[in-house]
Amino acid sequence: MPSYLRVCLSLLVGSSLWCASDSTIAAPVDGGPYASLSEAAKQRVRDRYEDLAPGDEPPWPLEGMTALNDALFKIIPVVQAEGTLFAAVEINELGEATSVSFHSLPTSRTGVTVAEMQQLYALPLIKTRYKPALCKGTPCAMALPITQEITLSKVPEKAGPRIEQRR
Repeated sequence: MPSYLRVCLSLLVGSSLWCASDSTIAAPVDGGPYASLSEAAKQRVRDRYEDLAPGDEPPWPLEGMTALNDALFKIIPVVQAEGTLFAAVEINELGEATSVSFHSLPTSRTGVTVAEMQQLYALPLIKTRYKPALCKGTPCAMALPITQEITLSKVPEKAGPRIEQRR
């Protein structure tokens, strides 16, 4: 069973405090740059791909998955999103994101439209620089799947405003 990074991010939204609890990001716990991942973590990343030949490598954020997830979590207080984000980021042989396709988007509690949600989530995915995939030792284009599960729950009023991130 793969390891997952668990994050609880408490947010002050309006006059209420909300917690994005049990947000699960399908990424190795040691989600830094690809070269810094343990062999076991690299294998967990590789296991997400069906047709990856031995010796090939998938694309990966240059600063690591944790940095990308931090950028994506900044969207939560804006839209009060809840649900599943599943996107595929197409990365070219230069490590540039060329497109993002959304297969599932969280639902906004603030009335943000699907098109607006796509724009909000696409921006950090497109702006991020990636290590390109390697196919037979040569940089190649490949998609990077991104999955986040976000659940909002109201925190008791006595908890007070805070932003907290636990890993």
